Amino acid sequence: MVFPEAELPVIDISVLQSELKEGDPDLQRLCNQVKEAAQQWGAFRVVNHGVEQELLNTVDSVSRGLFSLPPQVKERAVCLPFDGYLKGVGLSSGEAICFPAVLASDSIQQYAQKLWPQGNPEFCDSLRTYSSKLADLTNSLIKLILQGLQLSKHFEIDFAECEALLRLNYFSLCEKSSDANDILLKEHTDLGVMTILYNDQVAGLEMRSKQGEWFTVKPLAGSFTVIIANALKIWSNDRCWSVEHRVAYEGMEPRLSIGFFWNFLKEKEVRVPEELIDEHYPHRYKPFLFKDYRNARVQEAPLDIFI
Repeated sequence: MVFPEAELPVIDISVLQSELKEGDPDLQRLCNQVKEAAQQWGAFRVVNHGVEQELLNTVDSVSRGLFSLPPQVKERAVCLPFDGYLKGVGLSSGEAICFPAVLASDSIQQYAQKLWPQGNPEFCDSLRTYSSKLADLTNSLIKLILQGLQLSKHFEIDFAECEALLRLNYFSLCEKSSDANDILLKEHTDLGVMTILYNDQVAGLEMRSKQGEWFTVKPLAGSFTVIIANALKIWSNDRCWSVEHRVAYEGMEPRLSIGFFWNFLKEKEVRVPEELIDEHYPHRYKPFLFKDYRNARVQEAPLDIFI
């Protein structure tokens, strides 16, 4: 059962565009809002985030242009198991294209070359600019959470070096045989540190509350949905919540979403800071390399080796 009346917190982060120092009342208020949302919901929405609407419009347009290409063209960019063009792979029944290490490699250019041998500068430039701005936004949000936990020093220790994966997701029109919504992306939690999600004005994203109830995340123009992922939940010794989510909708309109996934580097050792271990939050997780955790999740292996 889905409870559509639940609403994610909507947080105005415009103060981040000002030169505020740690301890400023407005900044501290924002830290508390973000920390509380990360702890109680595992997700929240941000508005006034500083990413220009013109850029969002362009990214939306070029992404739709990619998915409108003929199937035989899109298949040039297939690179299984998880990068490049994907269709009906894994949790999803839709289409996607994944650009790995998007800030540290030429993956956008490499896959674009397969799709448009004559080149597509607008596609490449807009996605690179978008990725760079989302990296800045993600780092700012992580710093807010750390400041709220009084662990600002751990940004340089644990989060200064991360990598990003950009994934464009598309669900095209489909025929309906009943009035019920179809699950087009199965329930899951994200693997890494944090996900920043853009989606169009077609509803469909659902999340499960800490009480176990599914609720609909209604579209909100100009916002991003921020999702706390498993690695941050583990690093925080369960102070942050990793929210389970899925896509379920009637499929009568095409739906586009863009996920910006922020992950630890493969060789990063994920270790709970001593400051986050106390009688209320006893030490639960063993230190592990992020690549080992990622491989276990991908292979659907038992995760008790990390507990």
